[in-house]
Amino acid sequence: MINTQEIILNLEKYLTYEQFNILKNFVENLSIIEKAKLEKYVNENYMKTNISTCIMVKNQENKIIETIKSIEHISDNIYITDTGSIDNTVKEIEKLNNDKIKLSYSPWQENFALMRNISINTVNDDDWILIIDSDETLKTSLTQKSLKLILTSLKYIYGNRIILTAEIYNGFSSGFTRPQRIFSKKDNYFYGLVHEEIRNNKGIRDIPTKISFFNSGVASSELKKFNKINRYNELLNNMLNIEPNNPRWFSLMDVNELTKYPIKSEKQFNKFLLINPTEGLSKSNIIKSKYVKELLLRYASFEFNLKNYKKVSLIGKIGLELYPNNTNMILFKYIGKEVILGQKYNELLQKIVKDEQSIDKNSSFEESQQNDDLVSALVIKLLIKLGEYSIPKKIIKNISDPMAIDMLEKEYKLLN
Repeated sequence: MINTQEIILNLEKYLTYEQFNILKNFVENLSIIEKAKLEKYVNENYMKTNISTCIMVKNQENKIIETIKSIEHISDNIYITDTGSIDNTVKEIEKLNNDKIKLSYSPWQENFALMRNISINTVNDDDWILIIDSDETLKTSLTQKSLKLILTSLKYIYGNRIILTAEIYNGFSSGFTRPQRIFSKKDNYFYGLVHEEIRNNKGIRDIPTKISFFNSGVASSELKKFNKINRYNELLNNMLNIEPNNPRWFSLMDVNELTKYPIKSEKQFNKFLLINPTEGLSKSNIIKSKYVKELLLRYASFEFNLKNYKKVSLIGKIGLELYPNNTNMILFKYIGKEVILGQKYNELLQKIVKDEQSIDKNSSFEESQQNDDLVSALVIKLLIKLGEYSIPKKIIKNISDPMAIDMLEKEYKLLN
């Protein structure tokens, strides 16, 4: 018998901190009768919940088995749609001889939503669908019982229109993306030529979870194999033509692609971010939408590529005011200033070197009544600030002036 406390503990384990606290407060404020109704509903329905995993695959003979095995234990059914493999992908799947697997074939069409909708078409309307790509693996330690308890509890609280989002890691950084991954089949469908989203006519509530997957599809070999960057950029541009006022598609554009067309891209950023484009960038002039955070991060990266470092810092400053717990905004607020500071250090270093090279070495000792170690010490400090260590190591060995040695106390410790 599952009680209210067990429901809360299960949600705490898999939901994000903020989402869990919202639900915890909701459940704890229920009356005794309402809590009893919740417990009754969960106990009567969680084992009846059916989870169908859907996978689209093409030419992933070395990855598909690991993908399947990672989700097999939480799936009641596994629907795999092969979209035109010419390697041993299908043979590898068939070797498993797994009764849970339903394998079908559908030729690839360059429309990810269309293909997703084909892949989920044969799933029962009452099922919950888990989406996993053929180059992904589930990393969270998750039991089928826990997942079914989550889905049943959330369905009782919010109804059918909930979608669980997951954390997708790629191994190149500690960062992750948060796509929609688990949803009820009924009334939902995919939309979008690429980076497709789930839509229905009654509204959707995204529930952020800590359920995580590892995606190997952004490795350079995979990007090249499927020509992902060029294809995705083209499809996103097509989506912008179809839905020109939807910031979602622009917020997903590759920053390097945007940098190729700076004037056009700047106009698009202004369109989707600013209430009044003529007033410029400020917190009060930012359009409040679900895509603001991603747009600001893209905008900062875009301006950084263009070496507009003051603009980068401004975007980071505004972003931090809007999202005070976001470390990426802290980074952009100061990385622009750090680059500007580095440029100033470099300019200063060049001027010092120029002035030192212009002096007459034969008369400078008498004129200065000391050697040039203090100037060399300043050069060492600037070089280290610029991230150069090999030259300072050579120079510092020849420093003999006591004042210069004192001046370089920290640098001696750093270089030794």
